[in-house]
Amino acid sequence: EIVLVTGVQTCALPIYEPTTHSFRTPTPPPALLHTNRESRHEAQRAFPLLFGTASAVSHIPFHPANDTLYFPRRSTMGYDDSLRDFGAFMATPSDLQRVRVVALDSVDCREKRPWEAYDKAVFVKSFPRLENMVLVRGPKRAWLSNIPRAMGPVQEEREVEFVGVEGEEGRRVAKGFEAAFFAEEEALARIHCESGADYEVARLPPVMVVSKRRVDRG
Repeated sequence: EIVLVTGVQTCALPIYEPTTHSFRTPTPPPALLHTNRESRHEAQRAFPLLFGTASAVSHIPFHPANDTLYFPRRSTMGYDDSLRDFGAFMATPSDLQRVRVVALDSVDCREKRPWEAYDKAVFVKSFPRLENMVLVRGPKRAWLSNIPRAMGPVQEEREVEFVGVEGEEGRRVAKGFEAAFFAEEEALARIHCESGADYEVARLPPVMVVSKRRVDRG
């Protein structure tokens, strides 16, 4: 499953449905889209409708400068080819150029699958204008992570909030991700070199580490 997140701090969860090849979201659209005709017109300029697929038109309001594209790690197989091939689902590949911030769950090395570092690296490189990479530290129990959506309770899709993780833990997680990313790039560079082809090592934007918690709107 693929998840989008609206809000730099507060996260909504538009989800990719493999069975219908489309995105859905439990997050209500911005209030400005429903206030009046004038506010709706202005809001549509700020929140273009993105992430349409061959099966469904673009219908998710997404603010390119303020919103974060978030992919929780739900499957027991970890981040797989659905993450790597995300761009292939898009009816309008240029939508990838709109995204400035993406977020992925940070995975303990004891749980990480062998292919995940590569799939993550390919995913990050698919966004040509990426400005920040966010790693999400979750609770030890399965929540928005490691479980199929069909097995999760309804509250799995409530809003969550990102809270910065500072200190030694944040630095350790960020450095680990950076090391894994550039290890994959070095491997690709070596393969290209052996075949006599040039290869330009990709740039990794600044990495931020956060934790997540549910937002209580009551």
